Amino acid sequence: MNAATFLPSLSNPSKLLLSFYKVLPFGIVLVNHQGRILLTNQWVLDRTEKQNQDWVGLELKDVLEPQSREIVLSRLDETLQIGTTQTISFRFHPRVFKLYDHRGELLPQSVMLFPAYSTDQIYGAFVLIQDATERLLSENDLKRQIQKLKTLNEIELALRTLDYQACLSSIVQHVKKHFNASLVALYLVNGDELSLVATDGWEMSNTKPSLRIGEETIGWVAKQAQPAFVNEVAQDDRTIAVFPTNRSKLAVPLMMANQCLGVLDLEREKSNAFTREDLELLELIASSAAVAVHNTRIHQEVERWQTYYRSVMDQTGDVIFTLDRQLRLVNANAAWDEFALSNGGEEWLSGKIEGRSFLEAISGEEQKKWQQICENLIDGRLLSYREEIPCHSPWQERWYELRANPLKDSQQRIIGIIFSLHNITDYKRVNQRLKNTNQRLETLVEFTALLNQDLNLHSMLDQASRRLAEIYVADLVRVITKLPGEEAYHSIVYSSTTDFLNEVRVSSETIRQFIQENEPTGIFYELQNLNSSLSQIIIASQNLKGMLYTVLQYKGKILGLIQVYTQDEQRKFQEEEKTLLETLGIHLSMALANALAYQEQQILAMTDSLTGLYNRRKFLETATSEIERSRRFNRPMSLLMMDLDHFKDFNDTYGHQRGDELLSDLARTLRKALRQFDTLARYGGDEFMLLLPEVDAEDAQKVAKRLVSSVQKMKVLIKKDQSPTYLTMSVGVASFPRHAEDLETLFKAADHALYQAKQAGRNRYMIYNN
Repeated sequence: MNAATFLPSLSNPSKLLLSFYKVLPFGIVLVNHQGRILLTNQWVLDRTEKQNQDWVGLELKDVLEPQSREIVLSRLDETLQIGTTQTISFRFHPRVFKLYDHRGELLPQSVMLFPAYSTDQIYGAFVLIQDATERLLSENDLKRQIQKLKTLNEIELALRTLDYQACLSSIVQHVKKHFNASLVALYLVNGDELSLVATDGWEMSNTKPSLRIGEETIGWVAKQAQPAFVNEVAQDDRTIAVFPTNRSKLAVPLMMANQCLGVLDLEREKSNAFTREDLELLELIASSAAVAVHNTRIHQEVERWQTYYRSVMDQTGDVIFTLDRQLRLVNANAAWDEFALSNGGEEWLSGKIEGRSFLEAISGEEQKKWQQICENLIDGRLLSYREEIPCHSPWQERWYELRANPLKDSQQRIIGIIFSLHNITDYKRVNQRLKNTNQRLETLVEFTALLNQDLNLHSMLDQASRRLAEIYVADLVRVITKLPGEEAYHSIVYSSTTDFLNEVRVSSETIRQFIQENEPTGIFYELQNLNSSLSQIIIASQNLKGMLYTVLQYKGKILGLIQVYTQDEQRKFQEEEKTLLETLGIHLSMALANALAYQEQQILAMTDSLTGLYNRRKFLETATSEIERSRRFNRPMSLLMMDLDHFKDFNDTYGHQRGDELLSDLARTLRKALRQFDTLARYGGDEFMLLLPEVDAEDAQKVAKRLVSSVQKMKVLIKKDQSPTYLTMSVGVASFPRHAEDLETLFKAADHALYQAKQAGRNRYMIYNN
């Protein structure tokens, strides 16, 4: 139908304009007041359902898509009534007219309605139709880009978590949602395998937990570090779908610093379900996921090491704490709490200290000192600081070694201070014990050297007593011991005062009782209140307040006691002093045993083993020195030569053992009748010699008479005949210088006098008579 039939008469210019409309690159439709189409152009004819189907004469509602009919007709009515221009956006109504593209699909359209005038009257309405395909594609592309950015942003936000497992779960959930995938799986490289760590779309327990690198599509992606784009699973030899219904697959590597960390795998049930654009987006997601996995791994490793070092810090037992640059406490370990409870109370527990100034815990001059130290550490003027500090409690002595060092970040910038407090109480005690031990060893070496200087018993004990008094700063030291051949113990005392006597004798029984009732080494205080049984052992003077002792013994033999006394009532002997005295006592015991042995050897060398008297050699030495002294000072000296009468008969009657016993008894009898400085000796057999210094012939005769009488009084029976015979003794007396000028002559004179006594009938003494 010709359009001119419905149009008013047209002038030539109008006809030309109408011809122009027909070739415009967009659609033109002219509608009258009744909504009937009066005019269309070729653009519209080319896109009708049946190509070149003319719309002229049809009502507008007949060529509209049903879903757009109401809006278009209402807008048309508004244009015809009041002359307004109307726009119908393709965004809200993309398909308005029944127009189609070359594929036969409804054409996206953008529509405008504006009034058509004739002689200033609205004649109808022009409908302008534009192909919105490109705009729709652009907008769809823009939407996709926006959605892509939105998805990436959502994933980026979701991946900001440092929770490792939450990060993995977030990756697969967001990917599945965006790509509308049937399933998503995330594998991470673990040695030469890929371990399945997260899925969405099926349970992990329903599939293989790991793949070898190079195995199947996922393993190939990890090995080649390249993505896999599979449009049809059945046609790809590498691919085995998790579910048989899955037809398409995308797998991309998670790359970080040219290293494959894992593989992100997508599957859908539709063939050709993924585009290259999807692949690009998935690679971007995989890149973000790789960074997130790497970061969470680092965080997990940092947390692991933090936990490890925290555990180490808590296990060390050392107090460790840190300050920031403003000297505020940042954190502290478990040992800090123990330290705080024993010093500062609950207000300084680790959970309450963050942000508090370290200097609040210190006061006075110490606060100024530590402020300066901390500032020097913060400013780098002090590289480190160390100090041993006392931290004593009322019930315990404690020492700590404090160390402070600058705390630095990865750029070596000082960000604070780290402190450590190491309890060195045991070290200090051990060190003190070592020091004490060294002192004891030095004392012991010195004491032993002192003991080894002299084998003279009295001299050695005197020096030992004096040295012990110095070591213990004692007011009195007493050594109780027993000399060879003696029954009782006697003491050698060194005292800083003169209130104490040296010669105190103690019986062997008293010593034995003391040792049985007390420890080998011990301490006594309040000496005046002790049991009376100890009075012979312990000096109970009012001036002495305490006594430390140890038993002297060698090879099981009790040699005596060492006693160390103090007058200081406040002085308490320490365990170390007790141990030292015990050790010194051992060495003194050995030295004492050696001195006693030496003295015994000396005695054996100069005494007769049977009688204990000087032997012939010692007597001659003594006589030689005495006659020289007498000659030098012009003093008298007498010599008595004694011989038992009928001693051979006694031996023959009673035997030699009884004879030896008799000689021993005789020696004691003679000794009792003499002065202490008289020299009595067994000269041989039953012959005895006596040297009397400062005694002339007259006094010597008196001594001889007393000795003869003493033997006679022994009443020793020799023979039991009808007339019993008793032991008697004959004595020859000679004096210097009256009878001889030298020793040899003196001996001859005494021998001659003895001979005369024998000749005169025995049991008498005779003085030498020329």
